[in-house]
Amino acid sequence: MSQVTTTVTSKGQVTIPASIGDEMRLTEGDRILFIRDADRFYIEKVPGKSESEHVFGRLSRPGVPTLDVEKARVQVRQSRASRHLVDWGKSKGE
Repeated sequence: MSQVTTTVTSKGQVTIPASIGDEMRLTEGDRILFIRDADRFYIEKVPGKSESEHVFGRLSRPGVPTLDVEKARVQVRQSRASRHLVDWGKSKGE
Protein backbone atom coordinates (compact mmCIF):
# COMPACT_ATOMS: atom_id res chain seq x y z
CA MET A 1 0.00 0.00 0.00
CA SER A 2 1.45 3.35 -1.00
CA GLN A 3 0.82 6.64 0.78
CA VAL A 4 0.77 10.20 -0.52
CA THR A 5 0.10 13.27 1.61
CA THR A 6 -1.60 16.48 0.53
CA THR A 7 -2.82 19.61 2.34
CA VAL A 8 -6.35 20.95 2.82
CA THR A 9 -6.72 24.62 1.83
CA SER A 10 -8.60 27.27 3.82
CA LYS A 11 -11.57 26.61 1.49
CA GLY A 12 -11.59 22.90 2.37
CA GLN A 13 -10.16 21.91 -1.01
CA VAL A 14 -7.51 19.29 -1.68
CA THR A 15 -5.23 18.92 -4.70
CA ILE A 16 -5.02 15.35 -5.89
CA PRO A 17 -1.34 14.55 -6.39
CA ALA A 18 -0.40 13.98 -10.05
CA SER A 19 0.74 10.41 -9.35
CA ILE A 20 -2.71 9.54 -7.95
CA GLY A 21 -4.52 11.39 -10.76
CA ASP A 22 -2.46 9.52 -13.34
CA GLU A 23 -3.16 6.18 -11.70
CA MET A 24 -6.91 6.96 -11.56
CA ARG A 25 -6.79 8.29 -15.14
CA LEU A 26 -8.33 11.59 -14.05
CA THR A 27 -8.77 14.43 -16.51
CA GLU A 28 -10.06 17.97 -16.09
CA GLY A 29 -13.78 17.99 -15.35
CA ASP A 30 -13.91 14.42 -14.01
CA ARG A 31 -16.10 13.91 -10.95
CA ILE A 32 -14.91 12.16 -7.79
CA LEU A 33 -17.05 10.13 -5.38
CA PHE A 34 -16.14 10.06 -1.67
CA ILE A 35 -17.19 6.81 0.00
CA ARG A 36 -17.35 6.47 3.78
CA ASP A 37 -16.80 3.03 5.24
CA ALA A 38 -16.77 3.10 9.04
CA ASP A 39 -13.74 5.24 9.99
CA ARG A 40 -12.24 5.45 6.50
CA PHE A 41 -13.00 7.36 3.32
CA TYR A 42 -12.23 6.19 -0.18
CA ILE A 43 -12.28 8.12 -3.44
CA GLU A 44 -13.43 6.78 -6.75
CA LYS A 45 -13.76 8.30 -10.20
CA VAL A 46 -17.38 8.69 -11.27
CA PRO A 47 -17.82 7.30 -14.79
CA GLY A 48 -19.51 9.43 -17.44
CA LYS A 49 -23.29 9.27 -17.84
CA SER A 50 -22.99 6.99 -20.85
CA GLU A 51 -21.37 4.32 -18.67
CA SER A 52 -24.33 3.72 -16.32
CA GLU A 53 -23.63 0.02 -16.15
CA HIS A 54 -20.37 0.84 -14.35
CA VAL A 55 -22.08 2.70 -11.48
CA PHE A 56 -24.97 0.27 -10.95
CA GLY A 57 -24.76 -1.04 -7.41
CA ARG A 58 -21.79 1.11 -6.38
CA LEU A 59 -23.67 2.73 -3.53
CA SER A 60 -24.61 -0.48 -1.78
CA ARG A 61 -23.84 -0.45 1.92
CA PRO A 62 -22.37 -3.37 3.85
CA GLY A 63 -24.92 -4.93 6.19
CA VAL A 64 -27.89 -3.28 4.45
CA PRO A 65 -29.96 -5.63 2.30
CA THR A 66 -30.47 -4.65 -1.31
CA LEU A 67 -33.91 -3.52 -2.41
CA ASP A 68 -36.14 -6.10 -4.03
CA VAL A 69 -37.65 -3.87 -6.72
CA GLU A 70 -40.54 -6.18 -7.52
CA LYS A 71 -41.46 -6.49 -3.83
CA ALA A 72 -41.30 -2.69 -3.47
CA ARG A 73 -43.64 -2.24 -6.45
CA VAL A 74 -46.20 -4.61 -4.92
CA GLN A 75 -46.02 -2.77 -1.58
CA VAL A 76 -46.53 0.62 -3.27
CA ARG A 77 -49.51 -0.70 -5.26
CA GLN A 78 -51.08 -2.13 -2.09
CA SER A 79 -50.50 1.12 -0.22
CA ARG A 80 -52.11 3.16 -3.01
CA ALA A 81 -55.05 0.77 -3.26
CA SER A 82 -55.70 0.91 0.49
CA ARG A 83 -56.05 4.71 0.33
CA HIS A 84 -58.79 4.41 -2.26
CA LEU A 85 -60.93 1.74 -0.61
CA VAL A 86 -64.62 2.62 -0.29
CA ASP A 87 -66.80 1.10 2.39
CA TRP A 88 -70.07 0.67 0.48
CA GLY A 89 -71.80 -0.57 3.64
CA LYS A 90 -71.94 2.91 5.19
CA SER A 91 -74.01 5.82 4.01
CA LYS A 92 -72.54 9.31 3.75
CA GLY A 93 -74.42 10.61 6.78
CA GLU A 94 -73.04 8.09 9.27
